[in-house]
Amino acid sequence: MKRHALLADRLALTFIGIPFVVRTLQPVLETLDPEVEDAAASLGASRLQTLVRIVLPAPFPAWLAGFALAFARALGEYGSVVSSPAIQANRAGLVLTGKPRLFHLQSQSILEPRSDDL
Repeated sequence: MKRHALLADRLALTFIGIPFVVRTLQPVLETLDPEVEDAAASLGASRLQTLVRIVLPAPFPAWLAGFALAFARALGEYGSVVSSPAIQANRAGLVLTGKPRLFHLQSQSILEPRSDDL
């Protein structure tokens, strides 16, 4: 498999899964109380300590759930991404230029019976 085809597969599956992560993280991030961060700062915590110990642990279960949903969706979509005609043609070594007739003629010759088959 070509390197760029593998990159395209991963990129497509990533964009399919991003909404699942965002939709699970959004409600949790909206409910974070800014007063908790102020309390940590008043107790002497640095910004990094506040981020690591207060802010990041709160949405971690939601992030994990969003990742699990995105991963499950990517597994389900993998077949449709891998079996797309352009990727299959690329894996077979065919060059798809801007001419749609090229792929049409090659697929047509596969589907039509030959004269000696009749």
